[in-house]
Amino acid sequence: MINLLPDNLKQSVRREYFLRLGIVVVVMFSFAISIGLTSLLPSLFLGIIKERELAQQQTIVEKASLLRKESGIETTAGAINKKIALFESGKNEALLPSEIIYAAARVRGEINLNGFFYQKNVDKKRVDKVSITGAAVRRDALLAFVERLKGNALFDGVDVPTSNLIQSKDILFSITAFGKGGK
Repeated sequence: MINLLPDNLKQSVRREYFLRLGIVVVVMFSFAISIGLTSLLPSLFLGIIKERELAQQQTIVEKASLLRKESGIETTAGAINKKIALFESGKNEALLPSEIIYAAARVRGEINLNGFFYQKNVDKKRVDKVSITGAAVRRDALLAFVERLKGNALFDGVDVPTSNLIQSKDILFSITAFGKGGK
C-alpha cells in the first residue's frame, strides 16, 4: 500500500487514534467498575442488615441470660427463705448443733466433727434427725461421745452402726441422732 499521507498528518492521525482508544478503554473500565459496584450494593446492604439483627439478638440473649441469673438467684433465695421459715416454725423443739458440738468438746479433742445433716420433718408422725460424721482418735472417745448424745435431753435415740466400732483407733464414724418423739 502506498503511503500518501505526509508524516505530520500521520502522527496526528496516530495520536487521535490512541486518544480515542484511551477514551474508549477508560469509559469501558469505568462502566465495568460501576456495574461491579452496583452489583455489590445488595450484598453490602444485606450484610449491614444482618449485622444489626445479630446485634439485636445478642442484646436479647444477654437480657435473657441476665433474667435467668436473676430468677436463679430468686429461686435460691426463695428456697433459703423456706428453709429458714421451716427452722423458725419449729424453733422451740429444734435440735441445736451447739449441743452436739458441746458433747464433742467434752471428749477433749479426741473427736473431730466433719459434718452435720439435719432433717426436719414437718410431718408430726416422723421425728427430726441429725446425721453426724467425723473422726475419732480412739474407740473409747467415740463411745463417750455417743453416751453424751444419748444423755442429752434433746435426743430420744442415737444409732451407731457397729461398723464404726470395729477399729480401735482413727475411726471414721457416722451417727444418727433422733429428736424427741420416737424413732
